[in-house]
Amino acid sequence: MSRRIPYDVDWAETLLGMEVVVPNGWFDGYDDNDDTPNDGEIVAIDWSNDGRRFFQVEVEGHVYDMRYDAVFSFADDSQRNFDQYHLPTYPIANPERDRVRVVNRRRRRSSSEGDTSDTASSTDDDSDNESNDGEEEDNGYMRTDPADWVVIEEGSPLEGRWVEPIEYTGTHDLFTSIIDGDDINDFKDSSGDIRFDKILEYTLPLFGDNDDVPLFEWQAARMQNYMTHIVSDDDIKFKPKYYNPEEGLIITADHVARFYGVLMARMQTGNSSIDDIWSTRSTLKAVACIKESMPQDAFKDLCRCMHFADDWEEDDDRWNEKYQHVKEEPSEDTAHHRRKFGMLEDAYNRRWQAIVHFGKCMTADESRVAGWYHSPMTVGPEPKPIRTGATLHTLCVTFGPLSTYKLFARAYGGKSDGDLDHINDNTFTTQKWVNLYDIMLDPFKGEGRFVTMDSAYMGDIMAQIGHHEWGMNMVGTSNDNRTGADTKDKKKGMKKCTYESIMFQHNTEPLCYAMWADNNIVRTLSNCHPPKIIIDGLMRKKKTDGVRDHQQSAVPCPQQSQYYSQSFHLIDKGNCNEAKYDIGMESHKHGWAPKLSLRYFNMTLNNAYQIYESLVHEYTPDRRYMSMGEAIELATHSLLQKGEPMRERACSHPSPIRDLTTIFDTGSGNKVRSDAKGEVATGGCVRNQSRVPSARATLRRKQRTHPWCTHQSVAQETAGKCAFDFCPNIKLGKQKGNKRPRGHDTFMKCVECSAIKGKAVYFCNTTKKGKPCLCHWRHHMKYFSVAAASSNVEVVLQEGTADVEVVVESVGQNE
Repeated sequence: MSRRIPYDVDWAETLLGMEVVVPNGWFDGYDDNDDTPNDGEIVAIDWSNDGRRFFQVEVEGHVYDMRYDAVFSFADDSQRNFDQYHLPTYPIANPERDRVRVVNRRRRRSSSEGDTSDTASSTDDDSDNESNDGEEEDNGYMRTDPADWVVIEEGSPLEGRWVEPIEYTGTHDLFTSIIDGDDINDFKDSSGDIRFDKILEYTLPLFGDNDDVPLFEWQAARMQNYMTHIVSDDDIKFKPKYYNPEEGLIITADHVARFYGVLMARMQTGNSSIDDIWSTRSTLKAVACIKESMPQDAFKDLCRCMHFADDWEEDDDRWNEKYQHVKEEPSEDTAHHRRKFGMLEDAYNRRWQAIVHFGKCMTADESRVAGWYHSPMTVGPEPKPIRTGATLHTLCVTFGPLSTYKLFARAYGGKSDGDLDHINDNTFTTQKWVNLYDIMLDPFKGEGRFVTMDSAYMGDIMAQIGHHEWGMNMVGTSNDNRTGADTKDKKKGMKKCTYESIMFQHNTEPLCYAMWADNNIVRTLSNCHPPKIIIDGLMRKKKTDGVRDHQQSAVPCPQQSQYYSQSFHLIDKGNCNEAKYDIGMESHKHGWAPKLSLRYFNMTLNNAYQIYESLVHEYTPDRRYMSMGEAIELATHSLLQKGEPMRERACSHPSPIRDLTTIFDTGSGNKVRSDAKGEVATGGCVRNQSRVPSARATLRRKQRTHPWCTHQSVAQETAGKCAFDFCPNIKLGKQKGNKRPRGHDTFMKCVECSAIKGKAVYFCNTTKKGKPCLCHWRHHMKYFSVAAASSNVEVVLQEGTADVEVVVESVGQNE
């Protein structure tokens, strides 16, 4: 019996010729820590070797057997064309060994549905067991045998079998909204126009046993519970800046609605920073509608408490005593990476499907949500060293008034879930995609619907399961190693841009694999199309003598390639529409949950607009309707104004007219904070023109060019009291028994002390009754001389005079 090859042969052969750098420590007889490099090259593959040392590497004229983990580690990433080598973390398993098990409750097809091919499907073999409907069955599927495929080329006498798709037995051909003429008035304004903001709220998910808890109310409960948790946790010690649960100021549904409104407004104004949005000085950066909606502190509290599951450990008996809302946590069988957002994701999917009539055609694709480095939910693509982003697998409507409407979204994966590159990376990848689609397509099974997908999912195993188990017609691009058809030699003989077609059909299964020479060799697999060429299938700009034509002309293509080209691009169109209004937010406290929640909300914006547009065309076709940008702007203002105002004080907005007399003073903004408690000084938007930082900075700049300008005594037009503690007039006042002895009145002011103190500081520097009164000289000798810096500072602190701050700060500066 021949040994089974554990790795994908086609993939392994692509590594031939790759250069490696092998350290001495890998060879026998050397120290394991010896990193001296040796250049080598993969020259052959021997599947008969033991220990999975299949890769033969030539180093200095000698050939060594090497395992894949060593090849992966020693690959020379500086070699030319390194990117052409696909190096997944784990070797790619041989698809011939893939066996996918399907545990399925059969969905009985309608009696009107006939046999879909020359060979009846396995679901029709149970016609005598009608009483066993709903019984679980365990079927296994493997990649087909190459001997079971026949080649059908243009001009070939072999035409192939005719295959009909599974008959569609659904009620509606197109996906449509369930809102009818009786309900449409609930979504109109006083003028009879349909309001997008009401459609948006209608499409948002519902929670509770009876689906009677709106998203904002449910999320407010989760966020308030989490706030209570982190406030009481001694390790976290979170202190809200706006909310005060002890005094009854808690997060409400209206607050969460306003929070979403702030994020939408921020998205539409360039995703400015938080400080810029709430600016009181720059009219170009501040966003007035956001500032009026909520204080900045409230927004920061809500960001900190973005939470979607009560998933922390807490005694259930004490829950009702400690928390304001009931506990809701994910079920035990929820995947680990979905525990924080799984309930929210499931609710969105239920709502999206509940508000439409199911139609016939759907499209499935994956999209990427950007993330940060080494996030706990990263998914490929290999072999890039930095793996960022989460992959969302989505299902959307293909044709009709709700085209691009999302029906399902799942963040399916985690750091160990492999990638979505062009080659299957994991032994269990095919099983994984089948499990995903079993969940994704469950509400749509058994009625002959069409699903278009790409090569990340499609293969003859998926096509067989879709036909026999799920009763669905499937078509999509597929890689050569996902099907049993032997296509290698035929593919090598095809030339790009010739629009020739070569097809392979399975002898018994309704499978057709087509290769079409477009700009690239486009390979599609279908379980519902015959091997048929459409003469004027698609429009392309042909190449004539190497030059592409300016005008498109009709070209022949396989029937399944035509259907794929006409349907799959629509999901990309929907993704582009959503990307224009992508709501961005990062919260490193909660990982992926906030980012994904906003992505689902972003999808709902597109869904709501598709419903809005279809309703306008159906019920108010003669009236004006909003573009998507206008509709989202309306919804933003609607959310920003939900409920009672959150502000206790009037919001301060920057002046639209800037004061140009000084470049660093805009003439707008609140005054500088005057105490440590954070209270803003009362008054309007005009700042103090003689503010301390400006006067002090001006003096420092002057001293750089005029070093002699230090503590100068300058005469003033108005007099002030001498600030020296030992002014002769103070001593005289004490002798006379005055309650408040004061210094002499003087016109001499110390410029530097005034700048430091932030107010006019006067010292006597004149004669009184024929005697010199030199308080200015005595004050600075006492507190600012070198001797004072070394010996008098401690004494001054004990005296506690009004000038202590000046003395300590100035001494430090002189040093």
